[in-house]
Amino acid sequence: MAFPHTFFDTDLFFHRISNDPKVVAAAGDEFSKTRPSAISAFTILEFKGAYVQKLGLLREKVSRSDSLREASARTENSGGRGVKLMLALLLKYLDVGGFDIRPWEEARRQLLVHIDAEIYASYRSIASSVDKVFDDFQCSRSQEPPLFSNTKWKLQISNCTSDAIPCHVQQFLKQYEAELISLIQAIDSLTDDESSRELKNIKDIAFTIIHSSFYCSSKTCRKIGDLLIGLQSKVGYELLTSNFREHDPMHFPLKYRLRIFPLAALRIK
Repeated sequence: MAFPHTFFDTDLFFHRISNDPKVVAAAGDEFSKTRPSAISAFTILEFKGAYVQKLGLLREKVSRSDSLREASARTENSGGRGVKLMLALLLKYLDVGGFDIRPWEEARRQLLVHIDAEIYASYRSIASSVDKVFDDFQCSRSQEPPLFSNTKWKLQISNCTSDAIPCHVQQFLKQYEAELISLIQAIDSLTDDESSRELKNIKDIAFTIIHSSFYCSSKTCRKIGDLLIGLQSKVGYELLTSNFREHDPMHFPLKYRLRIFPLAALRIK
């Protein structure tokens, strides 16, 4: 059954909370004017891992620091892809809060209030900001909300290999075996400059799905998030994303309609 929904990719949620006012305004227009709208349940999982968990880590760094300089150093020394985001959020909360950084004890208290509020509100707002959440691969992990207990947030993403949390991703992907064969051929035809690490992961896992069995783990499916979201969007009208590099080679062989959010043209230069 086809639905008239426009699917928002996970990146649209980041654009809506960007520090760039033109990007925020354009993303906000899409959320307010594009109807009916939808997301894949996997977007909730991706957003929790890429944003909500980083907020929790930033909270930990701030709470353990005796100055803004120390909080910045702890954050910067975390390593990984989330450092830039956490530093941007730290500056954003200081700016939005409009409070002095001295005395630090009071500034830290207010920062923690901002971060706690954002952890709760950001997760709650994902599903409520669109008209429908589609979950054809039954991702139970996307339904795990942030929990606050004993002065600490519980933001982990459960491992889905246990009997208690079964994985249905393989069953979902098996429905699209013909499309996956076409996708492998399309990715094989790309040059190194045109391809990416995620496209190579997608190709490898698609090959595994077709020829053997999918190894379910807490991280395997997160390596192919664009594939899962693209395939989920097939039940709707189109997928809106700024992620041209991954989705442009995929949408034709997988047969989903693509619309590009013009991020590069909107950014402040």
